[in-house]
Amino acid sequence: MAVEKDPLYDIKSQFRTIPLQFGVDRKTDKVQDATEEDFIVTLDMVESWTGNLIENGEEDQASTGLVRFQPGDVLFNKLRPYLAKAFRATKEGSGSPEFLVLRPEKFHPKYLLYLLLSREFVDRVDASTYGAKMPRASWDFIGGMYVPCPDMQTQEEIARYLDYHTSRINSLIERKERLVSVIEEKHRSEATSLVTGGTEEGRDHEASDVPTLIQVPEDWSETRIGWHIRHMRNGWSPSAKSRPAEGDEYGVLKLSAVSKGEFEPRENKALASDTNVKSDFLISEGDVLITRANTPELVGDACYVNEVPRRLIAPDLMYLIDVNQSALLPEYLAEWLVTSHSRSQIKADAHGSSQSMVKISQEAVSSWRMPLPPLSEQKEIVNQIYTHREQTNELKAELRISVGLLEEKRQTLISNAISGDANIKNWEPPEQKEAMA
Repeated sequence: MAVEKDPLYDIKSQFRTIPLQFGVDRKTDKVQDATEEDFIVTLDMVESWTGNLIENGEEDQASTGLVRFQPGDVLFNKLRPYLAKAFRATKEGSGSPEFLVLRPEKFHPKYLLYLLLSREFVDRVDASTYGAKMPRASWDFIGGMYVPCPDMQTQEEIARYLDYHTSRINSLIERKERLVSVIEEKHRSEATSLVTGGTEEGRDHEASDVPTLIQVPEDWSETRIGWHIRHMRNGWSPSAKSRPAEGDEYGVLKLSAVSKGEFEPRENKALASDTNVKSDFLISEGDVLITRANTPELVGDACYVNEVPRRLIAPDLMYLIDVNQSALLPEYLAEWLVTSHSRSQIKADAHGSSQSMVKISQEAVSSWRMPLPPLSEQKEIVNQIYTHREQTNELKAELRISVGLLEEKRQTLISNAISGDANIKNWEPPEQKEAMA
């Protein structure tokens, strides 16, 4: 009598299925002493869902506990598997100890990669994780999963079919994401022009003492940020859950809540119900947030808190700034802080023992110089920036919806091919068929 498989372990397919561990040889060779010359792949270097590598990741490259891989090996990240980070090695190297190194035996390497990136596989692995803060999947579960394993020729046909179609989809996604970047750059250029030059054209200017800022309107003054700060304080980083806060829960902001002048309150992590939260750490509408520690490119990012939809606290790696609004609007300050001219001062004052994590002090923030228009013009500048940002965000939202649909189409293609629902027997790229005809 046949024993029915546990549905969680079984990916349904028209092809025969086998436990993954019977089709691969899991490699666990450790690298003793990695050097800067070695090819090291960290988790941040792997794009989610695509299998692509980005070789300029920001994460520190660990030198201990690394696992060795060879060309043709397929690596799958068992930490937070919902991120769907897997790749096929094309040269020898070593990777984060969170990678499972799988050497295909009954699988074509490209087919195996698509299998590991299929929604069904990732969802089942994610459902098996243990650990609240750092959810991981075990090899015992992953290796025991029954996965589709057609004959090698069919696997090669599937890989060729998916290579063709996913590359076309990926190209469309890249073009739309580049367009999003162009739109963002245009907005930042418009905002910088307003913050440094004002709303009136043809006015007289005078030389500026602000670093990298050549001139400002002659009816403006220049000032130091510290002269307008009522209070600046660090946040607090208590233990938090991996999900956002819900209902009446407190949430601690993630660094990603501050994004190039925009406040993203949804970027938070829920606190335990018994956490004793002091009111000093709660953010309020009108605050300016500055990230005080991050990578050199992101440290000093700032935003104005325009809404507080729930009880949120700033983390230890942020400053909360309460601005004296008699001469400086907090909205204008936040917009100034994300200009390239302000970034030059931020980079000069950001220091740290690691190149990937630097910090800025309260004294440095207070010392930064900035232009200071009259209050009435600050209001007009901010209004024009916000109007332009709203239009920009609408365009970006439309593009991201389009990207989401393309990503869903890519997943559907992979799922149909892996399950045997796609008719790809003897499939050839259209260009090759036309050439043969």
